[in-house]
Amino acid sequence: MQKLIVILLLFISPQTFAQTDQTFTYDNRIYQPNIKTVLCYNTSREQSLPVIQLNSSETITLSFDDLLAGTKNYWYTIEHCTSDWQPSR
Repeated sequence: MQKLIVILLLFISPQTFAQTDQTFTYDNRIYQPNIKTVLCYNTSREQSLPVIQLNSSETITLSFDDLLAGTKNYWYTIEHCTSDWQPSR
């Protein structure tokens, strides 16, 4: 049983702790070269910044083009920032 646990840990550990070498910044930046035409805006005003009032029914639209073919899973994180784009935590 202990051998099974050790073998599982050897296979799971590298994938669990794998991270990219990129440092993410609070900047208008695209980190993947195949992603183009990123649009993020208040849904009711397409030419606006992605800003909404708290506790309102407003929504934000995020869209982009992926130049690589195929079906993929995407993920993102939205982080609340102050007016000078610093994390508000």
